[in-house]
Amino acid sequence: MLVKTTKLSKVFLMEFFHLMKVIADYLHKEDMEVLKLTAVATSFFLAFDKLDVAVKQADKSKFTAPKKESDDLRDNTLVGLSSTIRAAMRYPDADISESSRLLLIVVEKYGKDIQNMSRERETSILYNLVADMRLPENTARMAKITPLAWIDKLDEENKGYEANHILGTEEKTEYVTGLTTQARTEMQAAFEKLCEAINSYAFVDGVEPYKTLADKINVEVAEAQQQAKFHKTLLENKAKGKDKKQ
Repeated sequence: MLVKTTKLSKVFLMEFFHLMKVIADYLHKEDMEVLKLTAVATSFFLAFDKLDVAVKQADKSKFTAPKKESDDLRDNTLVGLSSTIRAAMRYPDADISESSRLLLIVVEKYGKDIQNMSRERETSILYNLVADMRLPENTARMAKITPLAWIDKLDEENKGYEANHILGTEEKTEYVTGLTTQARTEMQAAFEKLCEAINSYAFVDGVEPYKTLADKINVEVAEAQQQAKFHKTLLENKAKGKDKKQ
């Protein structure tokens, strides 16, 4: 099979939504008629539109507002950090400009628009980014370009977001689930039909026309599944920490 798996039940809602959005973008760049995927792609787009409406409605609710606000805070700090590093690259001192260049490489190895990734993916990336930026050599480079504690602030706000995510009430969970369950179920079904069609036509007509699209889907699905494992471990570790305190 070209598309290896469609199992996404353990993936958090916003990561699932982001994954479907990325795949929709991939489909728009392909010729669906040539690939004989017009019907399943149309169903996929309709299901995504429904999921988009449901997610946006849930995101505006009183239950998800604190989470969104804390996400906006860390996004602002992340953009500020990146802008500070970029600005220092123009400073007329070779040591400072070189330090800035090396720091920007550290930040951008995780992507140039981290703040636009799904919230769950952004959370795990920021944990790794903070760890990288706290390495002795990067701490020294940051000290050369700014006295402001950007990394500490980013770490604090990322942990604040994660706390809001974990401390959701049962009421909130039920409310958001109620809004999005049907839309997610339909989206999952449309995704599975799309992947079944890709695999079937690849078997009949040959792998080559479908390989690029299937490879992209496989990469995104694997990343989403990895994020689910990351958050499962994070939740388990936090639960263990609470048990030790009691």
